[in-house]
Amino acid sequence: MFAGVLLALACSGPSNLGSGGGGGSDGSTELDVVIAHGSVDGGVACSDFAADKCAKFDACTQGIYNEVHYGALAECVSRETTACLGILAAPDNTATPAGFRQCGLDIMAGTCANFFDVTNTTPACTPQVGSRANGRGCVNDGQCTSTWCYARTGAVCGVCATRPPSGAPCVASVDCGGRGTLCSTAGTCAAVVTEGGSCDASHPCGFALSCVGSTATTSGTCESAGAAVGATCDGKRAKAPLCELDFGFYCPPATDKCAKVTLAMAGQMCGVIASTSDGGALPPLAICSGGSACEPGPGTTSVCVAAAADGAKCDTATGPPCLDPARCVSKVDASVSGTCAILDTTTCD
Repeated sequence: MFAGVLLALACSGPSNLGSGGGGGSDGSTELDVVIAHGSVDGGVACSDFAADKCAKFDACTQGIYNEVHYGALAECVSRETTACLGILAAPDNTATPAGFRQCGLDIMAGTCANFFDVTNTTPACTPQVGSRANGRGCVNDGQCTSTWCYARTGAVCGVCATRPPSGAPCVASVDCGGRGTLCSTAGTCAAVVTEGGSCDASHPCGFALSCVGSTATTSGTCESAGAAVGATCDGKRAKAPLCELDFGFYCPPATDKCAKVTLAMAGQMCGVIASTSDGGALPPLAICSGGSACEPGPGTTSVCVAAAADGAKCDTATGPPCLDPARCVSKVDASVSGTCAILDTTTCD
């Protein structure tokens, strides 16, 4: 899943899309801070940065990302601008308007793999050492001497902490600190594997890649996931990659050829739709758009549940979700229900 892109790039929660084998570092909603020099107006810098980042989302996903996550490019830019301004207002951090502006330019010039996997980041897109010691509250990495602000799912504030090493136990990628690291299916933090590299349960492939040929005893190879109608695919990834769902493609088992997904709006059915005009030979797959989430509906059906407004109730298990970059914040540890909030970056200490 797109679960979190360079935290300066995407203060986004988990995607409604799945990935063909990798894609994204975690489901975090914090921003990594950026560093640069010079005097730049914060409002202009954040607006430009958000425009660059949101444009990159679509450029890297055949134009589907913003429609799925926000409903429209303009909504992405508006909300990510707000998040950027919040980071600039946070105390004890190293973020600057000039840094955000330069990072946006670097994003546009960089590769999609580096953007989504948070690898090979430029100086402007890399958090610098902050002043808060481990254990203090935080909302972004640049506040911490460790350059990592760890925020558990549902937490109001994060905590400055030392980024865990490869092999450390994890439940989700947010536990691994991002920057090219995922929580593998084996439950350990691991660096993403690039195209052509060896992969298995402990070594996940990166953005838009699929681990082909891996078994319980044999490593596979990271290959580019199918990204066009008719591309050869294998739902079991034994002889061919999956199709890249983050680009809007899936692999129907009846054909083993990539097909285009259907985008569903809030209130419409999602997932595999059994009733089809061709008798079910090619069951269409519908994914939710506009920031909505596919949740269990009546009987065996699933329905897209609209994202809750900022300040409204949310539930990470059954919906409604929050619209990025808001998070479902709970006052009770491990609770799945809470309130959608774009964090007040001035209150966590």
